[in-house]
Amino acid sequence: MATLDYDKIINGIRKALYGYEVREYLAQSMEWTKAFVTQSVEQIKDYLRQAEAARDAAKASADKSATSATESANSAAE
Repeated sequence: MATLDYDKIINGIRKALYGYEVREYLAQSMEWTKAFVTQSVEQIKDYLRQAEAARDAAKASADKSATSATESANSAAE
């Protein structure tokens, strides 16, 4: 998958043949898009870290419960 170089795109738009206002509007739009995408990706990464931590905590709890159940069964058998 090819990655977009937003800075290169923004600079290219600013040097385009259109009038200054159009170039600046397009460049600012790209800057906003870049910031939005970057922020969204960071937020998704944070959600993923939270989900992984919850998964790990649930697994640890399940393992602890299984150990406790085994110990209880062994005690009952004695």
